[in-house]
Amino acid sequence: MGIVLVAEMMHYDIGPLIKHVVDAQHWNYSDFARAINVSRSSVYNIFSSSDISIGRLLQISRVLNYDFIKDIVEHKCDGGSKEAPYITLPIRGRG
Repeated sequence: MGIVLVAEMMHYDIGPLIKHVVDAQHWNYSDFARAINVSRSSVYNIFSSSDISIGRLLQISRVLNYDFIKDIVEHKCDGGSKEAPYITLPIRGRG
């Protein structure tokens, strides 16, 4: 069947970090929206979101050439929590 990624219950405000990187790279929000195939209003929703799908985050990472996953692992999104983040990978049978 496949692999399902399940993020454990940890809080990361990823949206503000994405906005910071977009602004630091001097992206026009309309151009950024086109680059990730969403509307401009969706970009604002991403910026204010505390969560995001892995697929969308990887897409944004590629467009911005920035490793957001590394930042999550290094706790840059949550103020440096001591609890280590991890992802559970349940493997479903091929039944």
